Amino acid sequence: MATVGYGDIHAVNLREMIFVMIYVSFDMILGAYLIGNMTALIVKGSKTERFRDKMTDLIKYMNRNRLGKEIRNQIKGHVRLQYESSYTEASALQDLPISIRAKVSQTLYTEYIEKVPLLKGCSAEFINQIVIRLHEEFFLPGEVIMEQGNVVDQFYFVCHGVLEEVGIGQDGSEETVKLLPPNSSFGEISILCNIPQPYTVRVCELCRLLRIDKQSFSNILEIYFYDGRKILDNLLEGKESNLRDKQLESDITFHIGKQEAELALRVNNAAYHGDLYQLKGFIRAGADPNKTDYDGRSPLHLAASRGYEDITLFLIQEGVDINIKDKFGNTPLYGSYKEWT
Repeated sequence: MATVGYGDIHAVNLREMIFVMIYVSFDMILGAYLIGNMTALIVKGSKTERFRDKMTDLIKYMNRNRLGKEIRNQIKGHVRLQYESSYTEASALQDLPISIRAKVSQTLYTEYIEKVPLLKGCSAEFINQIVIRLHEEFFLPGEVIMEQGNVVDQFYFVCHGVLEEVGIGQDGSEETVKLLPPNSSFGEISILCNIPQPYTVRVCELCRLLRIDKQSFSNILEIYFYDGRKILDNLLEGKESNLRDKQLESDITFHIGKQEAELALRVNNAAYHGDLYQLKGFIRAGADPNKTDYDGRSPLHLAASRGYEDITLFLIQEGVDINIKDKFGNTPLYGSYKEWT
């Protein structure tokens, strides 16, 4: 394109030289235009084009808001990591039916979640409900995922890589509380106990994490009562030796008691209103039918006093203590007698 022929025909005067210069320049412009358009057609709609467009938009946003160099590098690094890793392939599953996505999640993530100490002893159904709601994310070394004192609405499981929990003192000093290796979790204390995040969580090396949001996790716990209680027991057992003070342990213990009391009220409410199906659902999910309310009344007290024979028979078959006394000294049989007389 930058030459004319093999030299057998060449410019010999000024007019011919000018013509050749214009012709060759036109040739180069035309060639560049054609190749550029062909390249644009090839990459149109590709992952590369989307990455470039996203990066361009981010740069404009960062320039407009005058973000600092450190946060600029973190944003660019995270976007580049998404492009270079398999993370972006997960977006391809969004167009698939939820049943197929659930099977894919079970295949990819179940083996990691089953090994998490926090979920030790939990039912397979409960773990399966968590797995199908997970989202995969990658983080670069040095990134802070959670900051001490913040309200947390995400719960993370570690697949690969290492993170650290850092306690920050009032004077700004940092103390590494512990490392978070694969098959560990973080964010659970803040979510389960409704308290601010106790430690800052920072990435030590490239990490692959699985995330579930607080609302989804809470919805699962409302159904699987037994598993929720098991998680709190595991949490208290696992954190007891790592607490910087006893306040955190006290918060966990208080939350366990609060959940037990709320669950007892729900069971008693079902017994009081004669809802046998709801009562069976609570007990199948792990509710203890022997738990009493603030007056020391068990579900059997309420069912017997209201004259619900079917619920009374069901509770007796479940092994509820028929001689248990409330704080007034009344047994279920006495309450039933008063009702019928």
